[in-house]
Amino acid sequence: MNYEVEMFYDYVFDYYSKGGIFDLGLNLSKRDIIKYCNMYLADPTTEGVQYDSHDREMVRCIIEKENGLPVTNPYEPYDKYIH
Repeated sequence: MNYEVEMFYDYVFDYYSKGGIFDLGLNLSKRDIIKYCNMYLADPTTEGVQYDSHDREMVRCIIEKENGLPVTNPYEPYDKYIH
């Protein structure tokens, strides 16, 4: 596994897991976070991944959509990232 990807999983987990910086109230496990990150990273329309806050927030859009929460995205329409 790519070290940068592993660090991205940890970064997203630190934000959106239970007790995280931006806890979504979903009690997400590391496995859940990896699944949502992989959905984003595997999308053929995802370009220029930097493993930064933009990418993290795109993963949050997927988490919100997949869990029936209102989708909040300050960057661009999220539909492009949801299958």
